[in-house]
Amino acid sequence: MKYIFDTDGGGDDIWALALLLANVRRVDVLGVTTVFGNTDVNRATDNMCKALSFLGYNEIPVFKGVDTPLSPFRPFGDDAYGAEGIGKAHLPPTNKTYEEEPAVSWLERTIEHCSEDLTIFCLGPATNIATVLKNKPNIFNANVRIIAMSGAVLPLGKDNMPVYSECGKVRRGNITLSAEFNAFQDPRSMSMLVQPDIDLTIVPMDSAHRLVMDQETISEFIASSPGISKILIDMLAYSKELDMKKFGVDGGFLYDPHAVLWALRPDLYVDRQSTYPYYYCHGSEQTLNESEHGSLSMGLLNTHGQAYILPTIKNLKGVVEFVKGTLSSYEPIMRRNGFAPN
Repeated sequence: MKYIFDTDGGGDDIWALALLLANVRRVDVLGVTTVFGNTDVNRATDNMCKALSFLGYNEIPVFKGVDTPLSPFRPFGDDAYGAEGIGKAHLPPTNKTYEEEPAVSWLERTIEHCSEDLTIFCLGPATNIATVLKNKPNIFNANVRIIAMSGAVLPLGKDNMPVYSECGKVRRGNITLSAEFNAFQDPRSMSMLVQPDIDLTIVPMDSAHRLVMDQETISEFIASSPGISKILIDMLAYSKELDMKKFGVDGGFLYDPHAVLWALRPDLYVDRQSTYPYYYCHGSEQTLNESEHGSLSMGLLNTHGQAYILPTIKNLKGVVEFVKGTLSSYEPIMRRNGFAPN
């Protein structure tokens, strides 16, 4: 299996990247492509170059992607990961730079020439991947699988209960009442990927809500891997505050990592299925008002008979132990580079 990591360069993306790199062969990660989202594409690209160097994977190439959605409505953000995209963390400077070839061009060339099974993690707005599809409609053949962290069905809050706004509406998103952040940034791109001949798994933000990064869980991670965990947890400083305020929980959530965790350890998750996911896009004929932009409807139609997988955590303790074990594998390089005690 080969892998491509498509990312908007935020703090939880770097968690996901660390989990992936430690659990697959180095040569199987073909490259990292960046897109706008948690921060602008230039900063996202810089974050990925720094992250790869920090984790000890300088040889993996980074390709800068697009900075404009295909959706007609230009979205807004909530600074969940701060101006730099990585919360309160500071990654050391690096001489690593991104490649000259644009991400979309590299994606097209790589996908066309990859003879092995290929998994593409889409952990930001789906604009790079949708642009590839727009340029080459038949490019995603049977050996290509896309796993996208996008959308929300019914994310739960404190005590695993639905969360209601002051106006009595159920909260289904983290950027607006109706929409998850990645989907909100470019719902048209996500809708383009919902096709009968594309192997697409949607990991909704609901998947993250069983694992609350409260003080007890944070302490577990720091105890088992103090070097890397302290830095990764600092990346969640601002998003944690937003999650606590919006969902009434005692900590923040890890969103993007669950797409990688499900791919690596599907036994820790339970798969729900939907016949037809649809992402509403403001400015299109299907969406009546701006408040629905980026919201996800499930099972309204089934025009082509394909079921889509929507995983959620089944074994919470197993997920925590797997993440702890993976992060602890980075401690030798953290010690060598002065980020952990010897």
